[in-house]
Amino acid sequence: MEEGEYDKSTAAHITATTLNPNSAFGHWCFGYVLNRLNRYEEALEQFDLAIRLSPRDPAVWSYLTLRAVACYHLGDYAAAVANAREATRTQVVDLV
Repeated sequence: MEEGEYDKSTAAHITATTLNPNSAFGHWCFGYVLNRLNRYEEALEQFDLAIRLSPRDPAVWSYLTLRAVACYHLGDYAAAVANAREATRTQVVDLV
């Protein structure tokens, strides 16, 4: 995806989430690709699935952050703010 090969990246993520539908990280990655493709509603589905699969994931803040981005682009500013606030609330901070 970072090399601009969006068709290949999308196909790879479809394969990955089909082979391992319980991978929260896989669904987050797929949502990230969909965000980059301006397919925000589909991205939200992937982020929601990732959160449902792993609600206590230490990286849930990143799921919520990209969910906020998708909501912003869809014009749902209240949801964007709510997701961004929840992301900051759940972010794990290394105190060491």
